[in-house]
Amino acid sequence: MSVKVALHAGHTGSVFGVSVSAAAPHLVATASDDETVRLWEDAEHAGAWRTTCSAPVADSAMCLNFSPDAALLAAGAAAGKLRVRSYHLLIRLFK
Repeated sequence: MSVKVALHAGHTGSVFGVSVSAAAPHLVATASDDETVRLWEDAEHAGAWRTTCSAPVADSAMCLNFSPDAALLAAGAAAGKLRVRSYHLLIRLFK
């Protein structure tokens, strides 16, 4: 069994959370202490991940998860805040 490993740069701080969409496995979200949530996409399913948007959060993003249908993304921050946003709205606002 071979495992493909890749390193992708984007955040300027530590990454605390990663969520792969179950409904759309080509979508990944990452949470960082650089006060952003980044959305990544492998549109061609070839391992060529790219950042589709970087959405600011009010504090260090600590964890996140997609809804089962990938329509929503919930992110928890260090200040005790939880934000739930539409995936498509994030793409339109912060692309």
